[in-house]
Amino acid sequence: MDFLDFLYRMLWSCRLFLYLWGKPRVCARLGFEVDRPPGSPSGVWLYYEHWPSAWKARLVDFCVAYARGRSLPMSNPLPLADPAAMGDTSRLGYRSVEVARDTYLAQVAHALWLDMIGGVPWRLQDWSDHELSYLLSSHVCFSAYRTNPDNTLYYVVYVGSRSEATENILGDPRIARQFLLTEPEQGRPLVGATPSETGQKLSEWFHDYLWHNPGDFPAHEFHRAHPLLSDRLRRYDVEGVGHLYVTSAGCGSASSLFTDLMRAVSIPVRKVNNMIESFAGVEERHVGLVFDWQGGQGTGRYLLHTDDLYTSSYFKDPAPAPQGTERGVALWNHAWLDPTTFGDRFSYDPRDDVFGKATSPQKVKFWEVGDWLVSSANAIQGARVTGRQGVIAFLEQERGFTRAEAEACWNHVEASVLAYGDGDMSLGYERLLDGPGSRHGQWCMRTGKCG
Repeated sequence: MDFLDFLYRMLWSCRLFLYLWGKPRVCARLGFEVDRPPGSPSGVWLYYEHWPSAWKARLVDFCVAYARGRSLPMSNPLPLADPAAMGDTSRLGYRSVEVARDTYLAQVAHALWLDMIGGVPWRLQDWSDHELSYLLSSHVCFSAYRTNPDNTLYYVVYVGSRSEATENILGDPRIARQFLLTEPEQGRPLVGATPSETGQKLSEWFHDYLWHNPGDFPAHEFHRAHPLLSDRLRRYDVEGVGHLYVTSAGCGSASSLFTDLMRAVSIPVRKVNNMIESFAGVEERHVGLVFDWQGGQGTGRYLLHTDDLYTSSYFKDPAPAPQGTERGVALWNHAWLDPTTFGDRFSYDPRDDVFGKATSPQKVKFWEVGDWLVSSANAIQGARVTGRQGVIAFLEQERGFTRAEAEACWNHVEASVLAYGDGDMSLGYERLLDGPGSRHGQWCMRTGKCG
């Protein structure tokens, strides 16, 4: 270590000490799961106050690496643990306890470093204690797991994870942050002025570019070959479909990607299980997301099923008014729901491992109402063919909407068409729908999502 390195390390050691001393709520959420005995429903945790001095020194090492723009002082997380030792094709493990712990320290050091330098417009202290745990605890990175019968300790993630931990093997969080600062498709920043705006922008990116295993390839094999979070941030050739960003295992994979990216800019988002009744009347478990769930910022948003952001034809290519409003604004307000609206549309569930539940009619109505409220391309086309009276009559008579609901649906679409037509409905329909130069035509060409 040269003298400059020594000075940097001393500086950041003091700076981190003073930062954590002055922010006891932040310090209290730094926790690492050190063990999980076989059969135990919960792990054994060690919090920062009781960390060995070597762990605390290691945390400083990562802060210094971020401060100096250097490579992280850790082993590459690959190769992973022997798959045979995992005993389950859905399970991936870090190759050693030390690699897993370094991976965790890299994530939390990044969050602390961003906060200390003001790297994002919000602060860790803005979040509640529970929300902070989704940024600073190892439970979002992986789970401790002991194999049978040799009782070896591993740190594991699960393909299509429905637990609070991600499905992705984590590495340098700067990769995810850089993706958000300048996404690679249009070169736009996905980090907004607020956490809500960031969620809105990322929702739009999912809507435009993410695909739900379009090649129907074996999810576990794909995930094992591409296990890193950074692997999720590039396109893959899908035979017969295209060169695409893909989720390997549906809503669990998409939820992990969303939470991992938001966490890279210090925004906690929680994965939750929601029970959704199928058309056959069977209750099925799906993964959704909740944002600002403790109301501290007053901007809470709940998403019943993460796949709705990017697979549902009902929300396809929203065109909210006024003209030029980002598509993600409509998704944030009508695919995601505020807590009161979520409770009105669905039911909060008392089960420990379930957040909300929806009957099949509730789910269908959510889709159909959302179709109109986001002013989707499908709804605008329907409005053009049917007109105001036809739309309202159809929604009342065929879909069971109340008069007020039907009128609200029409009003959203009408406002959009008028906005894009400078007050002229015919011109608005033309600019939104007609030909490759229309707003919808350009979206179809850019995303490839119109068949």
